[in-house]
Amino acid sequence: MKKIASIAVILAMALGALGAETPEWEGDNALRRALITLNEGATEDAADQLRDILGNPDFREFHHDALFWLVRCDIALQRHLEAAVAAERFLQEFPQDARIREITYQRARIHFLEGEHEAAIMSFGDFVAAHPQSDLAASAYYWMGEALMALGRLEEADVVFAELIHRYPESLKREASRFRRREIGLMYRERELLDLLKWSHEERLREAEDFYRRESEFRDAISGGSSTDGEGSLRGILLRDRLLAAKDRLLILKEYYLDLLQEASSE
Repeated sequence: MKKIASIAVILAMALGALGAETPEWEGDNALRRALITLNEGATEDAADQLRDILGNPDFREFHHDALFWLVRCDIALQRHLEAAVAAERFLQEFPQDARIREITYQRARIHFLEGEHEAAIMSFGDFVAAHPQSDLAASAYYWMGEALMALGRLEEADVVFAELIHRYPESLKREASRFRRREIGLMYRERELLDLLKWSHEERLREAEDFYRRESEFRDAISGGSSTDGEGSLRGILLRDRLLAAKDRLLILKEYYLDLLQEASSE
């Protein structure tokens, strides 16, 4: 009888131990709840739950998972500063984690989203240099090209998009890169046309100034020359011829300028 009672006590203690909520069990359960919340679309609530896990030293075993998902949540919520802090903490505390590549990529994305285009270009460049075979490499090339375009560095952006198309022909970013290259081509054309219009405008102003200057000289020569002054009359005739020639050139330039404007408006 006593033996049966002892066995019952041992079983009760074992069942009690199995039912106890250890920090490992609580941490795992908390992480599962956070991910379920995220999957349901309640991103902000999920982010709060993940921060609670990070704030609990007993859940240290789950901090790397919590940080990884927190970076994603904060980016989705456009809380880029918080996402950057979480990403840096992940990179410093868990450099051996298998997801280090994605966090490195996300850190570069945060630079881009914050308008830090120079930093984004450097970070994306470092990423593709270190992980050229990564599934995210094509996306890194694409956002590097976008950052270069945002800075007006069209030639470099075109090279980056071309490299993406060449290296990753199966990437979903391929068509987007082709579109960007066509857009850059149009921007080249627009830039060249604007430069040409600017040059034409400046040339027209010079021609106009020259025309009015010669017209003034011609009037002075006519009014200052006498009927008996052959040299004055000849000078006036020469100035008149030069004036008419300048006027003809000005009219030709005007027609050319109007044709350019019409061409630009039709595009």
